[in-house]
Amino acid sequence: MNTISRCFSVRMPASGLRLLGLLLLVATAVSQPVSAQTDNPLLYEVLDRLELLEREVRQLRGELEMLQYRRQQQPDTMPSPAPAPVVPVTPPPSASSTTSPLSSLPPAQASTPSGTPPGSDVQSAYDSAFASLRSGQYEQAVSQFEDFLRRYPDSALTPDAYYWLGESYYVLRRFEQAQQIFLTLGADFPRSDKLPDAMLKLGYIYSETGDIPRAREMLQKLIDVYPNSVAASLGASHLRSLP
Repeated sequence: MNTISRCFSVRMPASGLRLLGLLLLVATAVSQPVSAQTDNPLLYEVLDRLELLEREVRQLRGELEMLQYRRQQQPDTMPSPAPAPVVPVTPPPSASSTTSPLSSLPPAQASTPSGTPPGSDVQSAYDSAFASLRSGQYEQAVSQFEDFLRRYPDSALTPDAYYWLGESYYVLRRFEQAQQIFLTLGADFPRSDKLPDAMLKLGYIYSETGDIPRAREMLQKLIDVYPNSVAASLGASHLRSLP
């Protein structure tokens, strides 16, 4: 078999085929005269597919976070790492004038290593909300995590519940609510092991909402403070892609 045959015998992943097809559609659409592009149905199809791909990327990011979380919950025989440094997550100047979606909740208290382990009811409520998120029922996950935080504001699972609530908002493109939740996590639980992931998502949010300077600042802070984390690796990749 010659080189060309071997190249074409390699099976392309489904995502790659979708991207290739999209690129061909883009090339065809932009080759049309400018006067015809405004009512070109092919151009609208390209835009619809771009939006679909963006939504798939956000969902894949969420699935990656959930996989990492489940791996962290598995028993580990390695020595426990040193406590994470306290990193203040500074809100944007306008954040003080923005009402948090959980502003009516009782003030959350950061859990400590010596805190009481979550009871069966607490764990069951948390697991149910997480299962909704994992199955793609994001609106239901939002409702369940909000209810969890109202009922169990002092639980050892409260920091993680804040993070996954923010993740649910993020996938739904409700960026303002997601931003407020991630900032609350950073302010109230600065030693949470979910803080690097929250900083990464804040960088994504600032990027998607057009605040590139703040996106750069947040991602660089993540890389500087948590250089060996998966979040820092993803943040560095995204930072390189920013204009």
